Order: sequence, then structure tokens, then C-alpha cells
Amino acid sequence: MRNPEAPFYVAVNPNWKPGTDINWYMNAKMGVNKLSKVAKVMAEKGNLQGQHTNSSGRKTMVTQQLKNKVAPIHVTQLSRHRNLISLNHTMSLEE
Repeated sequence: MRNPEAPFYVAVNPNWKPGTDINWYMNAKMGVNKLSKVAKVMAEKGNLQGQHTNSSGRKTMVTQQLKNKVAPIHVTQLSRHRNLISLNHTMSLEE
């Protein structure tokens, strides 16, 4: 999972049981529906106000990095935006 080609997210292994040698995760991307549920539960448990979606974390990271004077080209690489123009679009959504 540390390779650049590896998916960021891992799926929960439905065959996992406590006390077994089976990993609790599988090296696979979660689907968009599962990610939506995870984001919703995290926001509820964290008592976060407002609407939080799958991309909220990414947008927050972009905003904070730019506010902390990280070079836009580096933020683009971290966030995996395809170009600087799309990075500007993300910022305009936050404001």
C-alpha cells in the first residue's frame, strides 16, 4: 500500500474475525457509497457542523496547504489534481 500506484483506501475484509491471522482489511479501493457512509459517520462522531462529503478532506487539505504558503505545484502533486486550474476551482468552492 506504500506504492504510488496502490489505492489510498482499503476495504474492510468481511472474512476477518478477532483473534484470527486474517487481516481486517483488503488491498482494494472502497466504493463511493461506502466512502459516503464513512464520511457521514466520521462527521457525526466528530460532532462536525455542516455537510461533509467524500471530497471534504481533500478540499480541506488543499485549503490549509495553500494558506500555509505551500507552493501550488506541490499541493497539486499531493492532492493529485491534474493541473493548477483545477486546484483554483477547489479553492473557490471552499471560499
